[in-house]
Amino acid sequence: MEIFHNLRHILQSETIHRIKKEVDRQKRVSGTIAYDDMLKWVLAALNAPQAERLLERLRMRYRFAFVDEFQDTDPIQWRIFERIFLESQTSRLFLIGDPKQAIYSFRGADVYTYLSARSKLRHLAAKKRSQSLAGCYTLDINFRSDPSLVSQSNRLFGNEAWFGPPRKTKWHEVSYTPVGSPNAKLLSAGLAQDDSGRNAMNIVDLRGPDKPATANETLTHFIAAEIAHLLWNSRLTLQVKDSTTRPLDAGDIAILVRSRSNVENLENALAAKAIPYSYYRKPGLFKSDEAWFLGLM
Repeated sequence: MEIFHNLRHILQSETIHRIKKEVDRQKRVSGTIAYDDMLKWVLAALNAPQAERLLERLRMRYRFAFVDEFQDTDPIQWRIFERIFLESQTSRLFLIGDPKQAIYSFRGADVYTYLSARSKLRHLAAKKRSQSLAGCYTLDINFRSDPSLVSQSNRLFGNEAWFGPPRKTKWHEVSYTPVGSPNAKLLSAGLAQDDSGRNAMNIVDLRGPDKPATANETLTHFIAAEIAHLLWNSRLTLQVKDSTTRPLDAGDIAILVRSRSNVENLENALAAKAIPYSYYRKPGLFKSDEAWFLGLM
């Protein structure tokens, strides 16, 4: 029986290998290039026997590289950046990212690539502190959010039940670093008046429904009712940076959904409350009645 399983695994491995080889051959014959091919071919060229000339030209042309949202990088992309910039004595590489915002694993992004790269840079900074420019920096001032929301977030996610202490976490673990707020004058907007009776952060208990569909319906009705309360039953006034004030508008509110399957019930709940909304990147948007009446079709 063990021999059978071993042969089965060998057959599976060999089949996968041959299929990949045949797919590559067919793509070359037809002149087809996939996105992953471009990455793989670049990496192969950078590691070829005569790669030094290519590396020299790339480093002369690109002295600095800024990789934003680096938590969504895949291993091949990181090896390309590492080869060109990190192994260079003249080029500089800047990586900007937050592992807590890693959401593109379905596209091949790998948050452990970020964590590994961060660990390597920290090691370089510690090993050659007097000679190396390597270093890790934290953006610990939040210019986007109301100070009360920042404080509530620190209180919630600073709890070690969520993330470990930053100084005690291992390289493959994600930590939470508390952040602060700037002087109120530096914020783009703030609350001038708020009698909504709601805190900056609210946690809702939805453990009552025993089925996911029921829970989803309960949540969507709750969201619509809360938005209606904030828009029409509360005096919420925003003060923008130039000192002018205005009431809260539906355009100031964003609803994040996990997938499109959550949207239909949400749209129905918003429409039932006569709450205006727009669905970002809605499929078939230009085929809707609204688009027809606006003459977009």
